[in-house]
Amino acid sequence: MKKGIYPVGLFLTSIIIWLLSYANLPAEIPRQWDFSGQISNYSSKLLLFLLLHGVMLGVYLLLLAAPKIDPKKTNYAYFRKGYYMMLNSILTLFFAINMGLLYVGLGNTLAVHSLVGPLIGMLFIVIGNYMPQIKPNYFIGIRLPWTLANEIVWRKTHQLGGKMFFLGGIILLFLFFLTGIWAGVVIGTAFMIAIVVPIIYSYLIFNRLEN
Repeated sequence: MKKGIYPVGLFLTSIIIWLLSYANLPAEIPRQWDFSGQISNYSSKLLLFLLLHGVMLGVYLLLLAAPKIDPKKTNYAYFRKGYYMMLNSILTLFFAINMGLLYVGLGNTLAVHSLVGPLIGMLFIVIGNYMPQIKPNYFIGIRLPWTLANEIVWRKTHQLGGKMFFLGGIILLFLFFLTGIWAGVVIGTAFMIAIVVPIIYSYLIFNRLEN
């Protein structure tokens, strides 16, 4: 029960703040920006309210159910603390983005496009710290046929993956200062380091062990 206090509290706080602000919101609210900081898409306030909270609730329920329905559910006992830290960090990210969009919708100036990248970077840093603890499962981590098939490959992949996610997160923090093409370069570099490098490494390790 205690594990649910923080995420449920975030969800309810977001709903309450939205409902208190709803009458003061315009019919259309900015929801998307390009790399140069120009608004590229709007949504109705009702749709945005339902979408943001629907995603937040859906992610929470899915990750809450994962340790109960995963075929490898017994492994969750070995990384329970890290799992819930990552879950809470993901929900905190959604909450921060939610509040940022609401703040802009109320007529305030906020460089949302410059904040989302660093927020994701901080999430990557948290995930990177806990990734080496993750045991084989079907819901979180670098879940590939060859990592799930071999526990040594899984362990080595997540040891490297933790370092790469941490490094990728540090790189994403620089998005606070960048716009335009350089923001795209930073995003591409961070995701190559955090995701592509561990995938390639895991496949090479698997082939080496198999041969």
